Amino acid sequence: MPVAAAPIAAGGEVWAVAGRAVAVPMAAGSVLPSTERVRITRPDGAVGQATVWRVDRSVVGGDAGWLGSVWKWSAKPAGSRTSAGVSESAWAVIPPELTSGLMGRSEEERHGGRWRVGDSTVRIRVIERCEANEASTRFQAVQDEDGALRHALLPALASPFTAWRARMTLGDAQVPGGADVLSTIDANETYLWAAALDRLSLIDDDLSRSVFGRLTSLADFGLGTRLPVWLQSGPALAQLRADLLSDDITADQRSARARAWLDAQPAAAAWVCDDAGLRDARTAEPICTVAFVNLSDNPVSVSAVVEGSKDAATTTSAPELMVVGPWTAARLHALAPTGAAGGERAVVVRAGGWERRLPVLCDEILARPPGLPIGPFVLEISSDAVAAGSEQGPSLAPIARPVPREWATAGLLMSEPVRRDAGSPSSQTEREAEWTIYLECAHPKSDSVEGDRVRILFGPTEGSAGVREIVIEPASAGVRVGAPQTSPDVRIVRREDRWVCWVRVPADAIEEDGRLRLGLVRESTPGPNTAAIISSWPRPMLPGSAAGGYGPGRLCIDLTQWSRVGGDR
Repeated sequence: MPVAAAPIAAGGEVWAVAGRAVAVPMAAGSVLPSTERVRITRPDGAVGQATVWRVDRSVVGGDAGWLGSVWKWSAKPAGSRTSAGVSESAWAVIPPELTSGLMGRSEEERHGGRWRVGDSTVRIRVIERCEANEASTRFQAVQDEDGALRHALLPALASPFTAWRARMTLGDAQVPGGADVLSTIDANETYLWAAALDRLSLIDDDLSRSVFGRLTSLADFGLGTRLPVWLQSGPALAQLRADLLSDDITADQRSARARAWLDAQPAAAAWVCDDAGLRDARTAEPICTVAFVNLSDNPVSVSAVVEGSKDAATTTSAPELMVVGPWTAARLHALAPTGAAGGERAVVVRAGGWERRLPVLCDEILARPPGLPIGPFVLEISSDAVAAGSEQGPSLAPIARPVPREWATAGLLMSEPVRRDAGSPSSQTEREAEWTIYLECAHPKSDSVEGDRVRILFGPTEGSAGVREIVIEPASAGVRVGAPQTSPDVRIVRREDRWVCWVRVPADAIEEDGRLRLGLVRESTPGPNTAAIISSWPRPMLPGSAAGGYGPGRLCIDLTQWSRVGGDR
């Protein structure tokens, strides 16, 4: 069978372990359907052949995970037909016999040699295999009794390019076997990172362990939730590994670059998780809540102050400080001044020399005809959002991931006329108005809505006083009510691609001054073997927070101005 000639993807270099197969990326569109193998020529003239594989991926777990989508990866020899993938690519797998026998050769042949792969050249840098890699003492078992951490790591475990990092985080030193391209990529990544850390440990073992700890970092978000915090990947991570493996730099330079990488990692992250779910007991001013996570190995003192508040305007009233332990998250409250309804402010979070300025809606939002929009709902907060919340200086809110269109949720909060019996007083206050929440919940199979439900929460985000909860389950047309028990007025209608509902706001959920604190959560289960899609409004929630009792953030809505801006009463 003839050997095809196909060019290698432009740029970069490939690292290989002596005596092990290595996968080399092919240029997009260069592999014909008949391409099964390519000719390989080493710098010393040795010749062989590499098998060409096509790699496809398709999403199987939705976009609801902490680390993003769970992709199903598949690979077939290039000569066979494959299904169309989201990011189809082709790889040439160079057999282990071609990476053997180079360690006694010149530096140029081992580390700088240009290999001929088909009609192209690529730099393949071969390092010596270290047997200690297979039983690295850095791997330590991680307690994960309920499997929550492994579940959070599923997107990384499913990818041959990141599985090494997930296994390190779980304390698993196992290296995958198999001769296909996916196993080859996974094994090569695993061995190269273990070798990089081993080489650094020969210079400075403490530094090596610090790098390992940062690569596998976990933060305690409370409520029994520990999540991986991987805030840097891509070129910077590839450069770190190259620096640790390269013989082109001295040992001192290698240590310096490892320390520089560590120093470049963010010290903290923060984001707004609740705009106005609390009130100050003394002044009745709104309180916003900020989530803060300490991404360092030392405790820090952190403060959160809303611009324009007394704490920010005076020097005699210092902001409250909270000490947060290393790799731990906390919730900080910031008192906000009253002002123009609907005005956006900024809450400034400081921890030592680290500072973050976040937009927040502390003031009341006016309910205006024809209704206050509810939505769009957004997925749970992700590691990307935490990364966005780690950057210093002014910025927008953390990345809010949209819900897939077939599971989108939106609605309105609106007032409806109240029918009064003859002889009753002709006037009524806004406090006596009847308010309705209208929701449209898209569903790909409206004839089977098992596992779908919406939780509507009224009142403050913390404490039990004043909190009301209504749970709507369209499968049984059922409604469950949290304490204190009330009898909500709810109507549910199923349509072809969605289900809709009308929910009467309980009168006792509206505060004495006509304010309503409102937050919603939707929990949808696409199928028996897929994770639930959890979305919320007005802010994204941290994974596990719904079950842990925190629930969604709240907006504070002023219901008293409806008729003054053209209402129907």
